[in-house]
Amino acid sequence: MKRSFPPFGLLLIFASTGLCELKTELLHKGLTRPVWAGAPDSVKGKLWVMEQAGTVWIIDLKTGQRSEKPFLEIKDQVDSRDNEEGLLGLAFAPDFAKSGRYYVNFTDPDSQIRIVRFVSKDGETTNVASSETILEFHHDFGNHNGGWMDFGHDGM
Repeated sequence: MKRSFPPFGLLLIFASTGLCELKTELLHKGLTRPVWAGAPDSVKGKLWVMEQAGTVWIIDLKTGQRSEKPFLEIKDQVDSRDNEEGLLGLAFAPDFAKSGRYYVNFTDPDSQIRIVRFVSKDGETTNVASSETILEFHHDFGNHNGGWMDFGHDGM
């Protein structure tokens, strides 16, 4: 399970109806095409940010500093030429704190959409050799690739 940040448009709807107060705060500069931000339920004070080209960074929420090494770096496996392609989804396994397992969804250079499981032994970096392809299928077009993944409250 993970904490995710709802789409900005949804925040605007709540803010415009007076249901919440909306404030913005710059956490970090220097990210390239970030497409997702979230964190495993078991971790406080850090935010994982996924860049479309194939990198996931960890941002310290107190200092705003980015991790020295990426949490995940798979740029050589990801095709992000078109606007709707690239590293598009990440979901932490409900037992991430114990297992280190998480899943990513991306488009590869062969026009395949792939869901791949990785394992992070320390919760800070990933050995790319830990990858295991869960699902892979061909998609002829550079758009409508989807990407969002999540686990329900039941762990499924």
